[in-house]
Amino acid sequence: MGLFTKKAKVILDTNFLLQLGKGVDIFTEIERVIVEPYELYYIDQTLIELKNIMDGKAKGRTKGADKFNAKLAFILIQQKGLKTLKSSSEYVDDAIVAIAEKGVYVATMDANLQRRVDKKGAKVLITRQNSHVVIKEKV
Repeated sequence: MGLFTKKAKVILDTNFLLQLGKGVDIFTEIERVIVEPYELYYIDQTLIELKNIMDGKAKGRTKGADKFNAKLAFILIQQKGLKTLKSSSEYVDDAIVAIAEKGVYVATMDANLQRRVDKKGAKVLITRQNSHVVIKEKV
């Protein structure tokens, strides 16, 4: 592998990051399923979404477990050194779709987002049985 080998982008959606609190070691699992060199990214608006969940301001995600999962994700984003992708969109999903293309992986549990990025040629990562990550077959 050369010094300047291009690395695949793996973009982590907010709901995928929340899987950390459900016992899924997404970082180890991603390393297991992606055999090419890659870098992990998140959309800048993801931090706002996580903060809203932690503060109980997110629709439908105000339970204690959701707040804990969001806090864990927030901390691990920083500890793992994930790279930030700036977005002009206030919606994380739209920003991810704008970046999605062949050679990009999108990690999400959102079925609608999975379809949208699949149409653009990106590969989709999901968790199965709250235990492991897989590359989803064509959506």
